[in-house]
Amino acid sequence: MFRSLFGGGSSVEKKKRDERNVPEIEDDQPRNRFNEIQILNGHTDVIHSIIKIDENRVLSTSHDKKGIVWDCETGDILCELVGHTRAISSAILIENYLDEQKSFCDVIVTASSDQTIRVWELTNGQCRKVIKEHQSTVKRFSVVLFEPMLILTAGQDICLWSHSFQLLSKFQRNSLDYVHTFINAKTDRIVTATDQPHLIVYDIKNESDGSSHEEYVIKEFKRLPRHRESITSLVLISDAMFASASMDGAIIVWTTHRLEPTRKFNHYETFMNTLDHTYPYAVQHIMIADQRYIFAAIGTGFAVYDPMLDKCVAKILNAHHSQVTSMVLLDNGTYLATSSLDGTIRLWASPLPKTPEELAKAQQAVTPMSKLVGRRIQDCRVFPIKLELVGMCLAHSSSVQSVIKCGKEGFISCGNDGMVILWKDSELSRRRRDEEFRKVLSKLGWLDH
Repeated sequence: MFRSLFGGGSSVEKKKRDERNVPEIEDDQPRNRFNEIQILNGHTDVIHSIIKIDENRVLSTSHDKKGIVWDCETGDILCELVGHTRAISSAILIENYLDEQKSFCDVIVTASSDQTIRVWELTNGQCRKVIKEHQSTVKRFSVVLFEPMLILTAGQDICLWSHSFQLLSKFQRNSLDYVHTFINAKTDRIVTATDQPHLIVYDIKNESDGSSHEEYVIKEFKRLPRHRESITSLVLISDAMFASASMDGAIIVWTTHRLEPTRKFNHYETFMNTLDHTYPYAVQHIMIADQRYIFAAIGTGFAVYDPMLDKCVAKILNAHHSQVTSMVLLDNGTYLATSSLDGTIRLWASPLPKTPEELAKAQQAVTPMSKLVGRRIQDCRVFPIKLELVGMCLAHSSSVQSVIKCGKEGFISCGNDGMVILWKDSELSRRRRDEEFRKVLSKLGWLDH
């Protein structure tokens, strides 16, 4: 007897039987507050990522070779990053970048399949520097040290840079695959993931001889036990744990200190559909909440795991009609938003309290995870906890690639249709407009009558 889906051991045939059980919702959505939208026009091709700069600004990158910094409140374009000759592959915000004039400023750094890295001034979008030493497409940026600031880039090779983007060290991997994700397991150690089934750990060693010149070396330290298929996601949970996931659906939790696996979720003996060679349980995206809970987009559904309790906390087998691409918690955890290749964004929340006892438990929920499930996790006795569909956000005409929280009033999404859409909390937007209107009337003296 196969076990239930997300618990491990279920067959591909069972997944097929469940494919039609996708929750739907009526047109009247009283719990969906995000029903005021603003379409942000600026890109002309597929938009593959959105990066949060701060509470009021985001950066979108597209196959149209440019990046755009948007104001989350007004939807205005603050600046455009134009100069790459091919699609932008990755981007990062670097604070306190040291420029050629020895002054510090905030910059956006982008990489492209044109094999260059460009440093842009955040305020006006001017290109400060073009870097060509990498000689391959950079898939990932990260700040690995803050004092002094060191920046790591990865693609076919791994490079370490100073805070002014002077090359300090380069590790040539001699492989045709690309490092698509890496995390800082320790201050001087990174874990990398490629399209291969295994994780590789590298050490970053400072081998300076005491002189003023800093010399760093990147060395391969260890190869971790293999997944059964290509690794799709790698994410740091806390200082003590990180998680990796793969095309076969398996999610492995590792310790950062000993680099050993401690938990395994969503494991199937049969994980491939042999008829069309697809992976119905593949993990497309992982998100972490409260430095503990693993939110995993699995096939057309999602699940939430707790490595501490070794339990599946919540799950929806078929949240969408196509693969789930990303997830984000909204309103401090009150909602979980999921995006999909089916072109929709869906909102999930706990059922409304039905008794005074349930209401009292809901009011005690303060962390994002407890707000999502409607009570403190320690008060839960039955797992997985039920979540229900409370809203559908329909505006994209094609696959939704990413969704992130922005500002105080909502979230922002992007997709293959080339659109960036700002979804606003209509109630908060109305209150803000009322306050602005009252300020205008007050200046005119009309409120004194």
